[in-house]
Amino acid sequence: MRKIWELATPVSSAMLLTAFAETRGWKIQTVCTFLSRLVSKKYLSVEKHGTTNEYLAIISEAEFDRLCAEEFIKKSYNGSMKNMLASLVDGGAISEDELNELKEWLDKR
Repeated sequence: MRKIWELATPVSSAMLLTAFAETRGWKIQTVCTFLSRLVSKKYLSVEKHGTTNEYLAIISEAEFDRLCAEEFIKKSYNGSMKNMLASLVDGGAISEDELNELKEWLDKR
């Protein structure tokens, strides 16, 4: 999605193939699979122009980030934010200062 926003929409699958072939070594089938998943999740819309498909982002970057975070928490922590935070705190990924900042932020909400 970031590449789609970066390239400015609408973008063609050929434009994305060029971008992803250079940076990730992706082939056309991989790009098409990637795009079809984003369309099925309603992150992109697609318009057909002859043999060319053009894709348009239909969600904002902020909405995309929120949806990805929710999906990650559902898949990795059974949907529990508490379990995710406990894992990060217990693993030392969140400092005491960060934890206090988070507590203050939550108290203000």
